Amino acid sequence: MIIKEELKVRVKYNVKVNSKGEKIKYPYYIVTFPIEYSNILKERKILKNVTIITDEEKIELSNVKIFSLEYYKKGEEKIPYFSISIPKEIGEKLVGKKVLVIAEIE
Repeated sequence: MIIKEELKVRVKYNVKVNSKGEKIKYPYYIVTFPIEYSNILKERKILKNVTIITDEEKIELSNVKIFSLEYYKKGEEKIPYFSISIPKEIGEKLVGKKVLVIAEIE
């Protein structure tokens, strides 16, 4: 199956405390898939191929890990939103922009 969606690149921060007791924010860049793909993605750990298409370039990633950060609450049921992380050098250029994401699911 192939997912083909226009999605927004977002930045999240992971806060860690270093040895001096200082809090340091580490950014990571993510793309979150719409909720309608949750049933398909919940049984997967890795996407075989992901292509990110912008106006200027086409970026191909392989063996991308899937994770869930957020949930949609539907009554008593919590449905996860699944995301993928993209490399920092790509994410810094694309944060806040919509890109076409094509993901191949085995």
